[in-house]
Amino acid sequence: MGRCWIPPGNFTRNGAFCLNFTVSKKGALLVGCWLTGFAAVAGFLFWLLFGLLWGMGVFLLLTALSFCFGELHRRGYRVRITERELSIERGFFYRILQRIPRRCITGVSCFSSPLGRRLGVCAVVIHSTGLSTPIIGLTIADSERLRGALSLEGSSE
Repeated sequence: MGRCWIPPGNFTRNGAFCLNFTVSKKGALLVGCWLTGFAAVAGFLFWLLFGLLWGMGVFLLLTALSFCFGELHRRGYRVRITERELSIERGFFYRILQRIPRRCITGVSCFSSPLGRRLGVCAVVIHSTGLSTPIIGLTIADSERLRGALSLEGSSE
């Protein structure tokens, strides 16, 4: 997927349109922070059921794992837009590749929590016929570029 990354413009050497996006480091931090909330709930439940030491141990373990998962999320996520399709490659251990023809994309939604706005990242949901695909951790500027490239004005048809 990385063969058409050309930063100055949006065209490859042969003149074809191509945009690439990846999850930013702050996007990985956002995923880790979201998962830390779940770690706190699990730690609280273990504290109520088994005692304070178990609760603290579960919380600390799950917090460390949540930030590791956020980094794995960042490293394993690639979004690529060409003239004809949108490709989303994700996953670190199990790779998933989705290819959606641009003519089938019906909408793009951007969501930003208060923490996401503070970090400058958001979640983007791409809607197509029969499918909604979330992309969590793009910078706000990248999400606007993605939305512009997938809009009717930005399409090549």
